[in-house]
Amino acid sequence: CAKRALYHEKMECARYEAARAFMACFSVCEACSEKKRLDTYCHACKAECEECGEVCEKDAMQEIGGNLYCTDCAKDFTECACCGKALRLDDATEAAGDSYCDNCFEEHFFTCDDCGGIFPIEQENNAGDRRLCGTCFSEGYCTCESCGEVIRIDDAIFSEHDSVCYCAQCYSEREPEGVEIHGYSYKPSA
Repeated sequence: CAKRALYHEKMECARYEAARAFMACFSVCEACSEKKRLDTYCHACKAECEECGEVCEKDAMQEIGGNLYCTDCAKDFTECACCGKALRLDDATEAAGDSYCDNCFEEHFFTCDDCGGIFPIEQENNAGDRRLCGTCFSEGYCTCESCGEVIRIDDAIFSEHDSVCYCAQCYSEREPEGVEIHGYSYKPSA
């Protein structure tokens, strides 16, 4: 019986020492009173920067696109105004006063091939494979009255016969012999 009591006493002492050793691996966060392992940081108060990995106080970090960044790294990032994804400033496209990722920009905006301006996709006009804003389209292009092809105004032919514009091919097929050909900018004399 004495052996058994000695055995239990040793086991109890070993359990106590193990629990004490285990508890020595933990501490209490001074800021939030959460228990934390000694070899880690308090996840309730601190976080790693998504970019550089530096551990900072969460209050001093900036959330961009659902990710936390330290103040130094946050200067290099912005958030897509459409999908909310975090993106580097170098990779962002500015349009309508906001920043966009490539996918959202392509979905909602276009760049005019003539003037280089950025416009909402609803304002896009197409002239063959060219993407045009309304101003460039109306000032530099017209539609052939016969085939509907969009052509440069400089290439359009104005028909005095029916007072409309045609592409060269449609004009040659429609206009009667002996009628004088004029460019689009021609203004008949009164």
